[in-house]
Amino acid sequence: MASVTRSLLNFILIPALCAPVAVAAQTSPDTPSTVIHADTNLVVVDVVVTDAHRNPVRNLTASDFVLREDGQKQDIKTFEEHSSGESAKTPDSAPKLAPGIFTNEASLSSSGPLNLILLDKLNTPTIDQTYCQDQLAKFLKTAQAGTRIAVANLDSSRLTLLQGFTSDPALLRASLSGKGAAPGSPLFLREAGPSVIPAPQAELLRLNGLYRQQLTLDAINQLGRYLSQFHGRKNLIWFSASFPISIQPESIKPIDALPGLTEEFKETVNLMAHNQIALYPVDARGLVSQPNFSAAASSQGSAFAGIKAGAQAGSQFTINNSAQRFNMEDIADATGGKAFTDTNGLKEAVGRAIEAGSNYYSLTYTPANNDKKDKYRRIQIQLAHEGANLSYRRGYYVTDPGAATPHASQQTASAGTYTYDPLRTAMVRGGPEPAEIRFEADVRQSSGLEEATLAGDNHSSAKETGPFLRYHIQYTGQLRDVQCPANSDGAPVCALEFIAFVYNADGALINTQVNSIKTTVKKDYYSGLLNPTRHPEFRFRQEISVPVHGDYYLRLGVQDLSSDRVGALELPVAAVSTLTPLAAEKASASPPAKLN
Repeated sequence: MASVTRSLLNFILIPALCAPVAVAAQTSPDTPSTVIHADTNLVVVDVVVTDAHRNPVRNLTASDFVLREDGQKQDIKTFEEHSSGESAKTPDSAPKLAPGIFTNEASLSSSGPLNLILLDKLNTPTIDQTYCQDQLAKFLKTAQAGTRIAVANLDSSRLTLLQGFTSDPALLRASLSGKGAAPGSPLFLREAGPSVIPAPQAELLRLNGLYRQQLTLDAINQLGRYLSQFHGRKNLIWFSASFPISIQPESIKPIDALPGLTEEFKETVNLMAHNQIALYPVDARGLVSQPNFSAAASSQGSAFAGIKAGAQAGSQFTINNSAQRFNMEDIADATGGKAFTDTNGLKEAVGRAIEAGSNYYSLTYTPANNDKKDKYRRIQIQLAHEGANLSYRRGYYVTDPGAATPHASQQTASAGTYTYDPLRTAMVRGGPEPAEIRFEADVRQSSGLEEATLAGDNHSSAKETGPFLRYHIQYTGQLRDVQCPANSDGAPVCALEFIAFVYNADGALINTQVNSIKTTVKKDYYSGLLNPTRHPEFRFRQEISVPVHGDYYLRLGVQDLSSDRVGALELPVAAVSTLTPLAAEKASASPPAKLN
């Protein structure tokens, strides 16, 4: 992993962080009152209220609710009612960017809930996958106009975003058929770059029986990061035949032996909480019936042996099915969603999940307890009158915004310790593009001249012999997304990592460029930059080589090493291959006018 030298750091980063001419001061756009960021002490809780017939209860007021945290009553700061009749105030549209400029920041209106459907093939048999996709296709034919849905797929190697948020049913149906899906790349990259999980760590997960749980936890964590960029409530509808993890604090027990997993679990709980994400687990098996056993099916050849085998299988079936139902209800209860079990109406289950997640009340409060100790706090909500059912998230972990991430101290741990790095999933080809750190990338050919060797500090993970074209990447990001904790002198210290991966058409990682930067910023000036009326930027540049022949993709990432926030975006190299190379563009620019 390459580190930027002090002179280069002064040239690239310091002007962006410390020079007034390089910082853009803009008016902050209006945002809904219920927007929450991880570094504030405002807590948002969405509450779904239904009657005995599962119909939404409407027209309640703040005085109808009693809200407590760890048993202590809290004052409700803001209160909003949302209904399925809401529609986007402005149409969703992609930002208009100049050729060669790309961003990971999506452009969606802030009104109305978002619904993400996760097809969990990792934990679902093939026969149930087919049935599930058929049911979803039928639902999309009758989905209410304006319903915004995205589709993600989890298999045995990776999480892929098949379709971003759209209300176009044709695009959604095409995503279910697999059209336009990105080529595969492993969720655990073992070749080059910062996303590496060493083979001993992967083996450690297998020995502890946690490999599948860890893959699933990674996927839910990554979706939480991806959804963090969107305002308001998000409904994550999770189709699976098995749910190997939960989001309740009691569920952390089995993974206590591996601190990296423990921290990722806590982080995932908070991603669901802070970003208003409710989980709606749906049993992809549909209506499950107990298997039939007979004497004829017994290998013993006797009626008694058949009856005994049937009884044992039936008992095990009951145990497994009860555990499945418990896990699903546990997941839904922890996040304010609802579980759908033992139903062949998967099409109807999706509709009911979207309907339930579209009618809710948003309450906010500032905890009376200011203690920043790492502790799970429980939320309790009651109505002033009885006769209604409430669904809401049950708690969150307290975190100190100024504290370093727990995994940062584990990076030099021995090979027998599992370490967690959020970039491991953020940089996977075809995955969701997280925008916890929002940035633009200006990508151009550097000179347009073919080269026989890789650019300096590039690290090829394949036997590529060239020729290559060198590409220049200029990152421009929002400093507000970066956490800069104070050093012993009270001065803010910013630490970032910039990553560029090159994938081929088959999804294989073939080249990487990684740079880490760390700098101290003047305390008073940094405070001024964070004024709500300003949007200061940071800038950085990289160069990476791409083979001339073939189809390739760039996956670009930025990580805040102090907070673990990440941002990533992906683009086909063909999208910039015909643009004027940077060197030629500079050479053709008009010289500055001279003053007489």
